[in-house]
Amino acid sequence: MPGALEGLIWSVRALSQPSSVQKGLFPAFSVPADELALTFEEFLKSAEALHAMEWTDGQRRALGALDEKLEAMSGPGKDEIWIARDCLTHPQWAEVRSLAQKVLLAFNWPSAEPASFSCAQYISESGELWPPL
Repeated sequence: MPGALEGLIWSVRALSQPSSVQKGLFPAFSVPADELALTFEEFLKSAEALHAMEWTDGQRRALGALDEKLEAMSGPGKDEIWIARDCLTHPQWAEVRSLAQKVLLAFNWPSAEPASFSCAQYISESGELWPPL
């Protein structure tokens, strides 16, 4: 499992990618929008606890804006943003990508497409493992 900061960098890079790339970062049987948000939230909390004192005000604001946007998108009745087949093409996700790009710039982190998320093992309803062993 990556460290908190490495995981945060991965998740922000993933959030900044086009929807076509985001869909490929997780197994086909998962819910990529949900995975993107949960991964960001998990690593943000850990990285904040360990590194927040090292961050500038601008970096904290950029991360906070991204976190607040994802939080505002959450809640009941928002299936078109989270679980619809083409949910990652929703205009709300375009805003998320823009905010993630601002985080990358604020931290001077690479914006290249990240590798598939491999620090978790996924099991489909049919028992399919991802990534395969």
